[in-house]
Amino acid sequence: MVAFKTMNIVIAPLLLMHLLETTNAAASSNITTNEAALLAFKSQITFDPFEILSNNWTKGTEICNWIGISCSRRHHERVTALVLRSLILDIANNSFHGKIPYEIGRLRRIEYLSLQMNNLTGEIPASIGLLNKIDILDLSDNNLHGHVPFNVSPSLLIMDLGQNGLTGNIPTEFCTSVPNLQGLSLSNNQLVGQIPSGLNKCTQLLYLSLSYNQSSQLPSGLDKCKELVYLALSYNLFRGNLPSQMWNSTKLQDLFLGWNNLTGHIPSEIDNLSALQRLSLRRNNLVGFLPPSIGNLSNLEMIDLGENSLRGDIPREFEHLVNLKELYLSSNRLSGEVPRSIFNISGLEKIAFVANNELSGILPSNIGHSLPNS
Repeated sequence: MVAFKTMNIVIAPLLLMHLLETTNAAASSNITTNEAALLAFKSQITFDPFEILSNNWTKGTEICNWIGISCSRRHHERVTALVLRSLILDIANNSFHGKIPYEIGRLRRIEYLSLQMNNLTGEIPASIGLLNKIDILDLSDNNLHGHVPFNVSPSLLIMDLGQNGLTGNIPTEFCTSVPNLQGLSLSNNQLVGQIPSGLNKCTQLLYLSLSYNQSSQLPSGLDKCKELVYLALSYNLFRGNLPSQMWNSTKLQDLFLGWNNLTGHIPSEIDNLSALQRLSLRRNNLVGFLPPSIGNLSNLEMIDLGENSLRGDIPREFEHLVNLKELYLSSNRLSGEVPRSIFNISGLEKIAFVANNELSGILPSNIGHSLPNS
């Protein structure tokens, strides 16, 4: 019901900047170290369905002309980007099988490494930490296992390891090694335990997605990440009350905490999240009343509080949510009359609050026209 945005959308300007800075230039000389590292990577690929690497990555040829490679003129034609994603456009399951070799760490000038959407297996080699110029590391959508790497370069700005089979805990002092990190996705793995409070040392963080894991305790102190705009922690095993510090993230636009075991009330301080556009607390064990202060979140476009144990009426203050497009309140214990003024919100497209509630009132006669998806 709730569509999650991707990190590439949230941090697209940063990614675009790096793509524009790299140059696909023909090398004027052979790059021995980089060539050896790339050929070592090629040797680990056991399945190349379209013979992309076998027909193109050939020893003795100019590696800056190899598919997926970008080089820099400024550093003696050193490799600065390796992108093996979507090489064959509009063909599904275009995937390489194999492992990431230790030799990948010899690409010392590489700034952008994307091996996304393949079938790479094995662990992430420790030599990733030798890539001391890297800004963007994307190994998502593979079958990698092992632990989240700890010793990565301080230069790293974006790391996406989502949709793999990583296990264990997030390293306690992870942010100590990457203080300038702006985007982190570890979603769709098998991570367990407590999310370390040390994540608050990533003070430049814009995007954090840890959804679809088995973590059991929410991190504390994320309010110190004052630039945070996207926080996705849905589909975990979180218990307890919503952390009070969470309501101090004044730049937060997307907050997804659905499908957990959270308890307690929704605090009235929620209106401190003045930039909030999308909020999901669906399928938890939240109790109490809907705070009228939600009506102060004038930027809200979507709110999903369904499948909890909320009671009482729908606050009339909801009529102030002038940008609201989607409202989901079904499967609670709400009662009373639905404020007719809610239906005056011109952009409202989807509503769901009748099922498993005890609400009353008269629906507007034109609801089928103004709410096409109702």
